[in-house]
Amino acid sequence: MVRNRWLREINRRKVGKMGNIDDYVIVEENKDALKHIIHKEEYKIILDCIDMLGPTCKKILSMFYLEERGMEEIAHQMRFSNADVAKSKKWQCKKELEQLVKRQYR
Repeated sequence: MVRNRWLREINRRKVGKMGNIDDYVIVEENKDALKHIIHKEEYKIILDCIDMLGPTCKKILSMFYLEERGMEEIAHQMRFSNADVAKSKKWQCKKELEQLVKRQYR
């Protein structure tokens, strides 16, 4: 009811002719579906590139990003001296991953 009132008002003011509001909803749903597909493809690309990394980098990035573990826990499990070492190694691995993604999927 309110929706139709707004459509009539917009058409009356000649701001722009609008069709059925459901047409716009469908377009938005299609955009959301496309965004979901793109996000899923990007995620797959990143996982494929993680598999190309060495075992240490693969484990650190998986623990941090996929398992959402903290740096202290990662440092302990990887037997690093402290969380700062784990942070530094994570940063190096992330840079290596970024380069792989750029090289593989330009």
